Amino acid sequence: MAILDEILSEMPVEQRAVFVLFELEEMSGEEIAALLSVPEGTVRSRLRLARRAFTKSVNSRQHQSVRIAVGGRS
Repeated sequence: MAILDEILSEMPVEQRAVFVLFELEEMSGEEIAALLSVPEGTVRSRLRLARRAFTKSVNSRQHQSVRIAVGGRS
């Protein structure tokens, strides 16, 4: 959970809100758009950007873990 919180805290607030509502709270794009008072296209765009940032952050952490495990520097 700590790593998830860290990754989420690195995201811009607008992206984090959409990501959490869609991926964790399982709300639909339509529901999120209504809740945040933004167009559904904006929700999709923010979600795409948030997923990209999430994946990049996870991959970076995995790469660092591998380097540490094989005796490299962090």
